[in-house]
Amino acid sequence: MSLTLSTHPVIRRFLTASVLCALLDAGVTEMLAEAGWQVHMARLAGLGLATLAMYLAGRSFIFTGTGELKTAKGQPVPFGALVLAGAILNLALFARLLHVMPLPLDSFGRIAALAIGTAAGTGCGWFFINMLLPNSAPVLSPLSPASPRRLREALIWGLFALLALGTSKLTGHLAGIYAYPKLEFPLNPADPDAWLRLTQVRQWMSGGLSGGDFFSHAVPRTNAPVGGISTPWTRPMDILLSLFYAATPSRLGMDVRLMLAAAWLPVTLGFATFALLAAAARRQFHHVQVMGIAALLLLTSVYDYTSPGDADHHGLLAALWCGVLLVLMSDNITKSAALVLGVLLGAMLWTSPEALILSGAVFILLGLDAVLRPQRAAVPAFTALGAAMTLSGAVFVEMPVAEILERPLLDTLSIVHVTLLWLTVAGTAVMAAVFRGNLGAPARFFAACVLGALTLLAQYIAFPRFYLGPMGDADPYILQGFLPMVAEAKPLLRSTPEFASKALMIPALAIFLMGFVLAMPKIRAARLRRTVILGALMLMTLIMTLLQARWGYYLQPVAATAVAALLPALATAAKGDTGSWLRGAPRIARPYVVLGLAVLATSMMVRTVKSEPAPGAWCTTQLRHVLQTQQLQKHLGEKPLTIFVPEDIGGEMQFFTPYRIIASNYHREHTGLRDMAQLRDAKSAEDAKKVVDAREIDAMLYCPAGQKAGSFLASLGRDKPPNWLTPVEGLEFFDVPGAKPVLFTVKR
Repeated sequence: MSLTLSTHPVIRRFLTASVLCALLDAGVTEMLAEAGWQVHMARLAGLGLATLAMYLAGRSFIFTGTGELKTAKGQPVPFGALVLAGAILNLALFARLLHVMPLPLDSFGRIAALAIGTAAGTGCGWFFINMLLPNSAPVLSPLSPASPRRLREALIWGLFALLALGTSKLTGHLAGIYAYPKLEFPLNPADPDAWLRLTQVRQWMSGGLSGGDFFSHAVPRTNAPVGGISTPWTRPMDILLSLFYAATPSRLGMDVRLMLAAAWLPVTLGFATFALLAAAARRQFHHVQVMGIAALLLLTSVYDYTSPGDADHHGLLAALWCGVLLVLMSDNITKSAALVLGVLLGAMLWTSPEALILSGAVFILLGLDAVLRPQRAAVPAFTALGAAMTLSGAVFVEMPVAEILERPLLDTLSIVHVTLLWLTVAGTAVMAAVFRGNLGAPARFFAACVLGALTLLAQYIAFPRFYLGPMGDADPYILQGFLPMVAEAKPLLRSTPEFASKALMIPALAIFLMGFVLAMPKIRAARLRRTVILGALMLMTLIMTLLQARWGYYLQPVAATAVAALLPALATAAKGDTGSWLRGAPRIARPYVVLGLAVLATSMMVRTVKSEPAPGAWCTTQLRHVLQTQQLQKHLGEKPLTIFVPEDIGGEMQFFTPYRIIASNYHREHTGLRDMAQLRDAKSAEDAKKVVDAREIDAMLYCPAGQKAGSFLASLGRDKPPNWLTPVEGLEFFDVPGAKPVLFTVKR
């Protein structure tokens, strides 16, 4: 009889006793710590009492009438030894977490570390009791064929967690947050969008969530003296950040709590991305090494949108996209699964209209599948229904009811996108009804094309500007003068050779593996279908990424799914001359050998084309350090002044200071961005003064080393400033060589 967690009385009694002893442990630890005991001594006393209580519970409650634990050879295993092993693991993990995370040595930190340590100790006890309980067939018995696989999967999850959570990136980031504002190096990310996101969440929670303007997306303290600018961002990421904020210690300040929320949310999204991607890959080939390859691909990807602090929406979109891939990899998508697929696509569209391209590709694939297999014709209809319902609810979160029909926006969720999805519902529903008839494949294909064209025509009649794209309403300067300067908006091959080489490594390996599979003489229809789907999606996302480097967070999950699925299966099955170079390696190591060689080849190529950092790169980091350590407030006071800073620093200026900026990196701020470009390009003090006066700028903080040669701003780094600018001395920087930023106040 198979032992399960919910039915065996010993397991239930063990878990009950574990919970009660954990409460005893926590109570004694907290009582002694609050009484002044050193935290580790308090925990040692609490855990000692809990361990003794657990041992006594084992003799009088847990194993009543069951007998003792025995090994596979019949040797008895003392329950006390098992309890002691779990306690040692519990205490070691508790101490390590308090030392490394680093968690604060207050009640929150103690309880968090205690909970994680207790969970590990209890899990260890459950595992061994499950294996050693007599007269039962344990779920994870060493004799079970599934045991090695499950143990390896658990090991991979553990290693992934250690690499993701235990790296200096996370621990250093958390240490910096708790030390704020006394920082040795600035907190990451160096992305204005992430800090502007936190600024808007702070504004939303301070106003919208407490009876203010719930629907406001206005950017605070910007575009002075014009004002009235809002971002096109929507609420999904704001809602998640607010939930994580609620889980942070209330004794901390609001800014610190927001930074903690922004530290943990991307990491959590990274775990979700890994789980979904690995599950999608295993639907193609259920190989034991799929999880290991998937973990390595994600941890080494050049598109790292799940780093601590990177609280922009790219990580959320990547996680949702992996969920879409998981559903698409199913052999038979049921109506329920189709609804889930639609909800995922709807959530992506709610997060950003950029997902329209991917949604269109998914509907094309589902439509082609319905043409070939008419019994699946209902799948596109239910997918469209799920997406339409999700967007219909989302639009009520984004704007007041009275404005929904009056604001047909293109660059953010609006009635435009909701209408398109409901038109898609109508078109796919008619297609499902038509396909019930006795039509041949050519007739079905023709009918699908006609219905698709009618859907797009109806959308054109309702909103003709929709086909101008999300930037159809943008000022021409944004398309001609601003976007060409944004690194992530450039074509991939125009980025640095180092970045482009790393970005194309996984897709290139995926293309090779898929070509190898498609060339095989015998391949099951289901695997062929899944390979074709991955190939089609990767071709589309590769084209998108070549046009704009930022689309790589859609390309990489598709390529990683293909590599994680195909590499282990093909490498371990290598035979004959083609596989002779691999047969010398153990089967379990072959996928990692191939992946290691690919990484090595890319690294060698990168070394030959490695580019130099941009002029003033370290100076920009020093500038971020000045903002985050609150130095401007010491020199300029707390008044709401207007400060000129580079666009890439605008988000941090808004989050860390009380000052106004002229513009940051969001395309609706076309007037401010144009004026900032005019100030940067000014050749003389007179030309610069015109912009300074028009924008009522009170101070200027920037890096002369990063300005255009021959410009007025570049000359301020070496020449005497005009009499309307006063240098401010005394800024403190961290100790690295290179140019430093300058600060000037403007005389009125």
